[in-house]
Amino acid sequence: MIPFTTAKTLFKKCFSKLKMDKNQQRVEDQQMHEWKWRNDHANMHVFSASCQHQVLDCPHPLQPLPCLECKSILQSKAFKNIIQKPIPQTGNYVFVNHCFRHPLLGELYASTIGLKDLIEDKVCNIN
Repeated sequence: MIPFTTAKTLFKKCFSKLKMDKNQQRVEDQQMHEWKWRNDHANMHVFSASCQHQVLDCPHPLQPLPCLECKSILQSKAFKNIIQKPIPQTGNYVFVNHCFRHPLLGELYASTIGLKDLIEDKVCNIN
């Protein structure tokens, strides 16, 4: 569900018209509770939000079968539609919505690849 619909349901207002406080946070929290799947970026896996937390036996031990809930996600129309969307070109990442740019994760990544000092020096020199 998009923020507009959730905000309209909860507050009878558009998301953008809500004060930048607990009401917008409440809409975002409500949306998170409605997620059908979770992305495990570290392992490149997708799990159902209602995963049964079990791996089923299969003939090939290196490729365990997903639980029934996770398998249902892989077969859902919404999931299939999402994975068909093209990956943005590198130059277009600047247009990604700010709500999907987590500053803490960006800083951690920059530190991991040795760019944090470079970024901080550049910001300090601009001011």
